[in-house]
Amino acid sequence: MARLMSLVEGFTIKRQTEEALYCMQTMTRIQTQIYSRRLKTEEDKKALKSQIKVKQSLDKIKVQRIHSVSSKSHVTLCTNHW
Repeated sequence: MARLMSLVEGFTIKRQTEEALYCMQTMTRIQTQIYSRRLKTEEDKKALKSQIKVKQSLDKIKVQRIHSVSSKSHVTLCTNHW
């Protein structure tokens, strides 16, 4: 009877250990996926911020050119008027 009990208990412990390992592997896989997605999200945010800065710089340059051309035209008009 004791031998039978030890066999059953040994099988039960082995099954519990296998289940625990499987659960830990699954949790590790999920945590890795979450970490990867978080990194990708951060990279995407940085790329978007960079694109926004470039666009703002280009817009600023366009506005400066428009003001420059506008000022030159105004000076030309004023000098031609006199």
